[in-house]
Amino acid sequence: MGSSDDESLSGRRSSDESEFTRELPPPKRPRRNYTLRHLLVWGGGSGNMYSVLYNYGKKGNGQRFFGCKTHRECEKRFRVGFSDDGEGKTVTLEESGEHTTEVLPTAKTGINPLLKRESDDLLRGGAGGQKARKLLGERYAKNVMLDAILPTEKQLTNRKAYLKRKAADGWEIRNMGELLEWIADKKCVSKDNFFGAGGQFDAETDESSFSTQPAEFRHELIVLRSFEHAVDAQDENGAKSFGVVVSSRTCFRNILYAHQGQSTDGVLGATDGTYRLHFGNFILTSGWSLVDFGTYTTHFTRRKYSKTFVPWLYMFVRTESEVAYKGMFLTAKRFARLFFGIDLELKFGSIDCTASIANAFSAVWPDIEILNCYPHLSRKAREKANKLLQSNIWPDIQYMHAARTKEQFEAFAKLFLQYWRDQGEIAYSTWFKKTYLAGVWANWFGVCAIPGVTPSQNAIEAHHRVIKQSCVTSLRASTATVLNESLPRILYHQSTTPARTKLAHYCEGPVLAEVIAKARKLLSTSENYYINRVTRRKIVKAIVFNASKYVVGNSNVHGNIVTRDRVKRQVLHGQVELEYLSLHQVKVLCTDQLALEMESTFDHAQIDAIREKYMCDCLAFWHTGWLCSHIISAGVLLKDINFDVLIARLPVRKVAGGQRKDRGALEMSRSCSDFFSVDNLVDLFLRFPARPLHWNCLRDFTSDDGTNTEMRAGVITTWAERDGVFVWSVRFSNGENVKVECEDLAQCVNRAFAMGLEVTKTIDL
Repeated sequence: MGSSDDESLSGRRSSDESEFTRELPPPKRPRRNYTLRHLLVWGGGSGNMYSVLYNYGKKGNGQRFFGCKTHRECEKRFRVGFSDDGEGKTVTLEESGEHTTEVLPTAKTGINPLLKRESDDLLRGGAGGQKARKLLGERYAKNVMLDAILPTEKQLTNRKAYLKRKAADGWEIRNMGELLEWIADKKCVSKDNFFGAGGQFDAETDESSFSTQPAEFRHELIVLRSFEHAVDAQDENGAKSFGVVVSSRTCFRNILYAHQGQSTDGVLGATDGTYRLHFGNFILTSGWSLVDFGTYTTHFTRRKYSKTFVPWLYMFVRTESEVAYKGMFLTAKRFARLFFGIDLELKFGSIDCTASIANAFSAVWPDIEILNCYPHLSRKAREKANKLLQSNIWPDIQYMHAARTKEQFEAFAKLFLQYWRDQGEIAYSTWFKKTYLAGVWANWFGVCAIPGVTPSQNAIEAHHRVIKQSCVTSLRASTATVLNESLPRILYHQSTTPARTKLAHYCEGPVLAEVIAKARKLLSTSENYYINRVTRRKIVKAIVFNASKYVVGNSNVHGNIVTRDRVKRQVLHGQVELEYLSLHQVKVLCTDQLALEMESTFDHAQIDAIREKYMCDCLAFWHTGWLCSHIISAGVLLKDINFDVLIARLPVRKVAGGQRKDRGALEMSRSCSDFFSVDNLVDLFLRFPARPLHWNCLRDFTSDDGTNTEMRAGVITTWAERDGVFVWSVRFSNGENVKVECEDLAQCVNRAFAMGLEVTKTIDL
């Protein structure tokens, strides 16, 4: 018996207390006092239903007499009375009789009241129908009575949808009037709303003055536009779609920062929708969509250069359509001009092969270049299962993505489509040509845009994961929850990200050790590159390098000498990868000598100088916007970069992972650590020879008098490859430079770690 008993109890009334006293048999158990909470818990696990046989009313101080209605002709009785002794309300419980064994048949109508409250708690806590059913089954596996009345998964799923619709302020938007009611106090359509009363935009002082504003003002949700349109343009009286375009003062300023950082090369706009934030509605079961619109920028973190999505604004819309996207783009243009006095002109638009978005982009910016997401293409291509996908078709798609120029991409496409047809894959060839090689959908190869801009939506998909994992309390939430909780949380999430006031296609950062290692391999022999000069003036026009797979070296069986004949690629025949994808060309755009400071981190001025002089066709250069091993090698050959200084300024590569605990007294040897074991270090150094640069090590030396040995600390300064063997230079505390091979170096580093020397920390010798 529990609180749910009261909901299911119905019975008769009696105002004669003495009549009950005569008929009620004396209780078989002593009277005990329970708090109301204890009574509910005690009775709730029995699984039996009770009805009120007598109600004493006010005269009897609210006492009630219950009888069991779960069993046939059951004699189980309870009498419950309420009293207040001044310390709190208590319940007096008297019990008599025993249950019979025959259970009366009952018709199931919805979730049993005994389990309804517990089911609601699980569903409100985020559990779905399947999970809630599993949890209830585990809890009452040993309770035969409750296990027999467990709700079905379908009942729990329907109950969750009902709870979301009936939640506090959980109204469902069914018309534009209800939407206008929500946005009434959130509209921001004037400078006074955006900058504050009397505020004006000043490009020179805006950054400093805005940072002094309260966080609530900077990250507050503002509504820029609300709209309504027919889902079917041919049926004006049919279903309506409506939505809102929202942002914050921080997010919308990213349009200004993107305009300042990308206008020279061309501003990039990226958009996509994310789902499952809204639970659905009575017409569109898939729920409303949250569409984000922003740009990509490059940042350096975790020892690599990555793309990140920077939002400008969001659109919460009932139906994604060309009309909705076009309205969102026009909203961004309108308020960028109103608030900041700039014309937002996009040169590139990044999408995932969606016609409605492409049409909206072209309608607002007629000269925009649409970039089709290559990771999205690779997934869709794999869904078209066929016997030749892994062996022939998939490698051919990768070759097309790696094309060095647009002309080469088109030649590859023509060649491969014909080959697929010859192999009997006519349907696949036709589908691929129509879907990914026609019109704007053909821009998915790596160098289709400009350095720093690649055809990929991975950054915006990562942003969607952050939204679902960190910004919202639950998925498939009610409309009110999304509008009043999820959207403000998503906008406020910008306060946790680093402030970026220059959103360029590249960023400041160091030269990576892996890049230096590849450059050293390329420069180890002149057979790995060919300098193309203008014949008469002897001016360097370009430098052609071997791709990584074909670098000439003693340990590389694929090594291929770069010759003039290999550089001239004209006719498509033979092995595609070897003939046409085995070289990378670095164009030399000017003859000016660069004055690079060669610091550990290259700033924007130095990066701009590199971009103005060099341009490579490899994917690494187009991903970072300025850095690859071929650029470094070309700079060394043309004496713009001092390789020795570059290695000396290379940042120390720390060990991966968090802070490590010191070993205890029972540890036999610290050298048994997995990472700093000799075997692991040998494997690491052979794969990444630049990894131990500037690490510390210890080695035994004979003393000056020759009578004993002493241990001296050293710093690894550089490395080289001699006759297929890596050799590292180590400068020790006595000023001596020693050449050490791989296994000896691993033992020296292992000894330093075992003796307690910080291997990856800079020390003064």
